[in-house]
Amino acid sequence: MSKSILDLQIRGLVAKFFHEICGILTPNQCASSLRDILILLLQDADIKVRRQIVQHLDIILGCFDIEDKEARKLQYQDFLPAIAACSKDGSNEWRLHHTLLGHYIQFPKYFNHATLVRLLVPQLIKMMDGSGQQILHSCCRVIAMFGRNCPETRCHEEMMRRYENQYSCAESYTKRRVYLIACEVMFKTHSVRFGRERLLLTVVTLLDDLVLDIRRKALMLIPLLWHILIAKEDKAIQRNLLERLDIEASATKQALLAQTAVQVKFVVEKLMDSSGGSSNGNGNGGSGTTMGGEDSNIVRKKRDQMLEEQEIALGVYKTQEVSDSRKQIINRLVASNKALRKAQSKGIISVSSDEEDVLSVVRTSKLSSKKFKKKNEIIKGTSSNGGTGGTSNGRKKPAVLPRSKLPVILGSEKGTREAEVMASSSSSSSNGGSGRAKPKRRGPPGKSRKGPPSPRTKKFGGTK
Repeated sequence: MSKSILDLQIRGLVAKFFHEICGILTPNQCASSLRDILILLLQDADIKVRRQIVQHLDIILGCFDIEDKEARKLQYQDFLPAIAACSKDGSNEWRLHHTLLGHYIQFPKYFNHATLVRLLVPQLIKMMDGSGQQILHSCCRVIAMFGRNCPETRCHEEMMRRYENQYSCAESYTKRRVYLIACEVMFKTHSVRFGRERLLLTVVTLLDDLVLDIRRKALMLIPLLWHILIAKEDKAIQRNLLERLDIEASATKQALLAQTAVQVKFVVEKLMDSSGGSSNGNGNGGSGTTMGGEDSNIVRKKRDQMLEEQEIALGVYKTQEVSDSRKQIINRLVASNKALRKAQSKGIISVSSDEEDVLSVVRTSKLSSKKFKKKNEIIKGTSSNGGTGGTSNGRKKPAVLPRSKLPVILGSEKGTREAEVMASSSSSSSNGGSGRAKPKRRGPPGKSRKGPPSPRTKKFGGTK
């Protein structure tokens, strides 16, 4: 066994059981003896070693929590660049990134908040573009927790501005999809008031997206919307959302979208039955009866009040009146439901209530395609009825050269001239023939029908 393979196996074993070694020693012993080894393992060239050390990174960082606050801050600051380099390596090992993102949520209690946001948030934004579903969920959750646990960095306000200006209305449908995934995470990690005032209108707007995948993702968020709606004040919104589900479920040309609408409606009806049609004031999903009765409902309300107080301290709420926002949402839903019913009656796949010209453009193209198909059917029907070779519906049929009359040598000048003469004679023939035009019969030399004598008369001495 070569030395490099042996070294790799040893490093892999050390990384695999490093958290157990740290558990045996005291925090001061770990800081003095294992600090440099941890940095080397985080910067190892082999991805298997990095994966083993990242697997228990939260336990390892907790073992370095020494009593001296200044020394502890300096020690953790040395770990952060190595962790950031481990997360932005060029490998496609999404499991390593997913595991590391799971530990990021605990980082605000170890590292300096400003340094943490400066080093990791740009990497998270970059990872959100072009990553899979699990990585996207993890990135959005980490950014939401950084914004909540690092309030002095104003990270939450900056990310909300980025979501609203660059993702929710982006031309790329992948960015709009990222925004819906971020909304799904924020519905679960933020208060009911935050979801109702900052996210509800945009999600309702994306129900009209022209990309069916975005519409389907927005439909899947309706159960989460149901939990943030107030039963008495938001009955009109609930009624229009149910109407939207019925319209989408009746679509025959989008089977996957209709199936999703049926499943979402079933979940919403269960929520209505379990909670009596009222919202339970919970941003995490689930009704009070299924999560442990009144005690769990009280715990959720206290948690929601605590989250709302933190958000008020962060200044995330706008000055717009709630009634105005509610009117906008209701008007939006009514207009979109009306436009969608009109589109389905005319057989249009997708339509947006924002763009009224889409309906006319799609309808015009559909009518023109129908006319083209009808014209082709008429032409095919007349030609297959055994018609003459002359005209079909008042139009001349193109001349067809018989196979026996094709020139033997296609490149010869004589053959092409004869072919041109035959084609012109067949196209100028009468319409009462048998379908195939007969070539002209050439008379003897000198017997031309009109005009002066042909050159052949002079050459062969004329005719009798």
